[in-house]
Amino acid sequence: MLKRIKNNIKPLTKKDLKKTIGDVLESQSKTILKAVDFEFRGIDERFNDIDKRLYQMDGKIDKVLDGQDRFVKQLTDLGQESKVSTELYKNHDKKIEGHEKRIDKLELKTES
Repeated sequence: MLKRIKNNIKPLTKKDLKKTIGDVLESQSKTILKAVDFEFRGIDERFNDIDKRLYQMDGKIDKVLDGQDRFVKQLTDLGQESKVSTELYKNHDKKIEGHEKRIDKLELKTES
């Protein structure tokens, strides 16, 4: 004959199962969220490093651009001086030709 074993274990109900599964899911969710938060902190630190480097690069780029601006201004000034010099040369050349003609006339008068 079979003996009946008495145990104090209650049968599992839907309510108990939902609570147990809910507790497990909540625990796993917290663990996952902690891991994701840790990864995001690492990414944030990397972005902060990149931001610092970009800020330093901005300063260097500004120095280079300032130097280029000064260089371009000097070239522009030289170009303008060249134009002015060319115009002055043309005017002087015309005056010299005029003087040569007058000198030639004067020399012809003095020879005759």
